[in-house]
Amino acid sequence: MGVTIDLQGIVDSRSAAAAVSAMRRAGAVMKRALVMDPGALVRLSAVGERSTDLFISTPLGCVASVRVPGQVGGAANGSASAGAVAYASEALGAIVGFEPGQQTLDLGADVDLMWVGSLPPQQGFELIDTVPGDVLRGLHADMATENEANSGPMGIARSLLEQQMLTVQRTESSDATASVALEGRIIAALGGLRLVPEPGEKLRDYDYVRVSASGSWIRVDALVGSVYAPRPGGLARVPGPR
Repeated sequence: MGVTIDLQGIVDSRSAAAAVSAMRRAGAVMKRALVMDPGALVRLSAVGERSTDLFISTPLGCVASVRVPGQVGGAANGSASAGAVAYASEALGAIVGFEPGQQTLDLGADVDLMWVGSLPPQQGFELIDTVPGDVLRGLHADMATENEANSGPMGIARSLLEQQMLTVQRTESSDATASVALEGRIIAALGGLRLVPEPGEKLRDYDYVRVSASGSWIRVDALVGSVYAPRPGGLARVPGPR
């Protein structure tokens, strides 16, 4: 059984331009993930009745997500696959080739057994703080400079991926979830997938990321998409490079 996104009754003439834009953004992120790992996976997760989050594996120890319009195939009648996982290389063509009027996107064969671990929950995250986008872009540029002399698997030195690059803390709370360290793997995903691009003038006020945490996950919401990484000592797991 294949992995599909149903668009019937969701994308109309009024929302067509926004839908095309969302698909193009998602496709661009998938292309960059495939450069990192040609065997990258994409896992679908329904968001309400009209949107789907595409979770994309990376070789960095974290996953990225982007949101597109549409419903996970089979969700309306309860027959949707519990996994709904496809190879990003197979799904990419359907995503970037989307045109208004299409009723279904076929993302390829379902390979749900290939995905290690569960998806991050949709609820239960606590906002820690926001970080300006230029801070993240600066950290990514610094990583690239340092990595020139210390490259490792996938072109990034492991020591850099594991290095704590930025500590984000909500000062008015003593709760353990109110302080998280963003490791190089998160910075590399945000920068390498271009989830925090320098925005144009119209979006300048939105040039920041939101850092949130749960007991097992760190979540960073950026302008283009989100990155999720397991918290040290937690039970969360993510797929590795293929």
